[in-house]
Amino acid sequence: MNNQDRNQYLEVFKHITRTSPYSIHKSYFDNSCSTALYLHLHPEMELLYLEEGSFTFKVEEKFYSMKAGEAIFIPQNM
Repeated sequence: MNNQDRNQYLEVFKHITRTSPYSIHKSYFDNSCSTALYLHLHPEMELLYLEEGSFTFKVEEKFYSMKAGEAIFIPQNM
């Protein structure tokens, strides 16, 4: 994917706060949810932790199956 194509997925929300260079979000999804996050990228790295259940995340062109207690680290701009 070239930079112009990638820029269309650039998320405008800043993942930092006035007091921290990061932010924390907690999301809830039921078993019928097939898409937890929309396709996006941002200049901040991202760490996703799955508290319960299982889910498959797609990062770039790879799929990562996760189960409760696992995390995935996504580098910046991916």
